[in-house]
Amino acid sequence: MKNRYLFWFCITFIAVTAFWMLFESTVAFLGVFSFVVIALVTGLVWKKAKIAAICVVAAAAVSLLWQTFFFGRAELPKELFKKTTGIVAEVTDYSGMSKNGNSIVFKAKLDCEGKSINAIVYTTESVSDLAPGDVIRMDATFREFENTESFSAETYYKSRYIDVSAFAENVEVIEKNAGSGIAHIPQYLAKQFRAKIDEIYPDETAGFLKSLLTGNKDDLPEDLKEGLKATGLSHTVSVSGMHISFLISLVVFFTKNKYLKLLCIPVMFVFALMVGAPQSALRAVIMQTLLIASAIGKREYDSLTAISVAACILVMINPYCVTDIAFILSFMATLGIIVLSRRISDFLIGKFGIKKWGKLKKIVYSILITASLSISATLFTAPILAYTYGSVSLISIFANILLIWLVTVIFILGFISVMIGFVFLPLAKGVAFIVSMCAEVTMTSVAAMAKLPFSVVATENPILVLLITFICMVAIYAIAVGREKLRIRYSAAATAVALVCSLIVLSMRTAAPTHEGLRFDVLDVGQGQCVVVTAGEACVVIDCGGNEDAANTAISHLYKNGIENIDALVFTHAHADHSNGGSYLVESVETQRVYMPYTDRDNSAFRSILEKAGENKGVYVKENTKVNVGKIEMDILTLPQGSEENENGIVVVIRDGDYECVITGDIPGASEKLIVGMLPDAESYIVGHHGSKTSTSLEFLNRILPELSVISVGENNSYGHPSSTTLTRLEKIGSNIARTDVDGTVTFYSRQVSENEYKH
Repeated sequence: MKNRYLFWFCITFIAVTAFWMLFESTVAFLGVFSFVVIALVTGLVWKKAKIAAICVVAAAAVSLLWQTFFFGRAELPKELFKKTTGIVAEVTDYSGMSKNGNSIVFKAKLDCEGKSINAIVYTTESVSDLAPGDVIRMDATFREFENTESFSAETYYKSRYIDVSAFAENVEVIEKNAGSGIAHIPQYLAKQFRAKIDEIYPDETAGFLKSLLTGNKDDLPEDLKEGLKATGLSHTVSVSGMHISFLISLVVFFTKNKYLKLLCIPVMFVFALMVGAPQSALRAVIMQTLLIASAIGKREYDSLTAISVAACILVMINPYCVTDIAFILSFMATLGIIVLSRRISDFLIGKFGIKKWGKLKKIVYSILITASLSISATLFTAPILAYTYGSVSLISIFANILLIWLVTVIFILGFISVMIGFVFLPLAKGVAFIVSMCAEVTMTSVAAMAKLPFSVVATENPILVLLITFICMVAIYAIAVGREKLRIRYSAAATAVALVCSLIVLSMRTAAPTHEGLRFDVLDVGQGQCVVVTAGEACVVIDCGGNEDAANTAISHLYKNGIENIDALVFTHAHADHSNGGSYLVESVETQRVYMPYTDRDNSAFRSILEKAGENKGVYVKENTKVNVGKIEMDILTLPQGSEENENGIVVVIRDGDYECVITGDIPGASEKLIVGMLPDAESYIVGHHGSKTSTSLEFLNRILPELSVISVGENNSYGHPSSTTLTRLEKIGSNIARTDVDGTVTFYSRQVSENEYKH
């Protein structure tokens, strides 16, 4: 290890960058300073480590200098954010619908004060046919990304080379495909791939194939996304090192000459760019390139050095990626495989005695190798998943063993079918038929496994996160040191003691009561809405939609609070930002009744939800209805058929004695006037249409006069919500304002014991 000088340089560069990105400057400086001092002392005391110590010190210095240079260049001009700016930009990717389906989104590159800036642009205008190379003029309002409790927007977008977001008006194409050329070939290939998949595959499997082959998840069914997360198989549809390995296997199959294998390098790079250049794919491309180069140059290939070099290159290109969760998970999973998989596979092969399986030995060998890879990756990533996402999958290893071979077949045959499709369509459809059957088996298996009891365990409790971290560390230690029985016994004993102690502490934790009556949780689901109302074991959920994984957010919240049954699920209307998590929610949590507006009775989203919940559980509310769920009293108020979707909604009033909370969905001011006479003087209000100026009229507010107004809104959203007009109206009536984009999930109570009116 001490002779891996390049490894020590790269690891130090990454560590120093991470310190400076994650911590305040004083803490970061002390951390880096301590790191350097330890390295110098080690080099002086241990002569054999002298060169490694020099590498560490040099890397720390290079990292600090590079970050100073990078962030100096990357700082955006302040003038960009002061007002709406008329600007000319070049489109860098095809336009498409935003996640909630209410706007067009595209990427563009522009120049401002000599800086080249990459922007993600949203507009409500009809510009769905923009293509890479188009030059446009637009009036743009720019916003910097800001991290919230549930979503690190700055890290997410800037690690993907997007500097800023913008909302555009008056978009005009002034030159068509002016800058098109070799730089846009990957985007063109991705578009052609997606179009060919749509042509040769049925709708049920086309979304899955597009996600698997091109990394585009726009058409991946929401319930399948959630099922893949629950089973630990999300990596199969997020283009990563696994997909690069599949592609390499396919190319190598047709390329036996070692020099012709150099063709793999450009193929890999084009494929990585075609799928959007995710960090995990780029990491695999760099490592595979080093592997091919070392084989041709007859040099020794060291996996640890290769992964450190790959990480260092990516961090040099873009320091923001060092704090991106996708980057961290990709490298930790690969590191786990490098460090542990060989030891685990040797142990399993020895235990199962491959030779005695006869003709089945190749199959058994493949299963054991898959198991060793999955166990290795899981041990290094489970603590990160538990801490970051608040849940871990208990069946991920089993699911990977069962289905990863099938995903391999689907990827390779799917890729071949698309390539054939460009030459001879009938043959491509024949191959696609086989692939579709395999995909159906995969999707059905994922759905079935996701429904298994305890397939996912919520880990919001810090003690559970610590316990999982401890168990994984003990397991890593036991595997890494070998099979010495004494160490294994100590490891097992330590794990058992930690488990017992954690269970005792968990059972003894009792919090002093902070409220009586009803608890309201306005969940942070990004640009969308999901409100959970509970009283003891009674539970009502109003809406479940958004661009931040609304279903999993709701499920995790319910399980965390011991709720395993939803008594009533109410949808104010059918827009995706209020309903796109509904199908997976009812599939995962037992739901007694689903209430929907009668005016939306033919909506496909509601039909899908009822298919999962059971048709007999659906109630289309045609007239004003009272529903009592335990201590929760609920009035559902109806509206006449409207000319647009937002008008086809229902209004919910939750009561607890003299306490009322009003939830209006997205109804506009004109619809508010129709029901204002039915509404009470309310204590709280879930602000309509995410704070849009078209809702929450003064007449409406002067009627309900809420003491607390909660705005469920996505950080830095493309609509400019909440509107300054709405905020001014709320301030005018003296209402306290809470926002999910600022405060995260907002919790308040109908009868509060503690002093605070709400918490977040």
